[in-house]
Amino acid sequence: LARSLVHSVARSLVRSHPRSLVLSSLAQSFARALVRSHTLVRSAATSLASWIARSLARSLTR
Repeated sequence: LARSLVHSVARSLVRSHPRSLVLSSLAQSFARALVRSHTLVRSAATSLASWIARSLARSLTR
């Protein structure tokens, strides 16, 4: 779940800012490391990613 959230956030970032390809690859490797990590860290990352996605959607619809 967290991985797909980060991937969708990275995809929307790439769509809005083509220069942030490096940032999206960094986010994807970060997500991979998190998925390997502890369950507590993973749940925290999931909530953080959902909050980032919500704030991104809010700023896009504004």
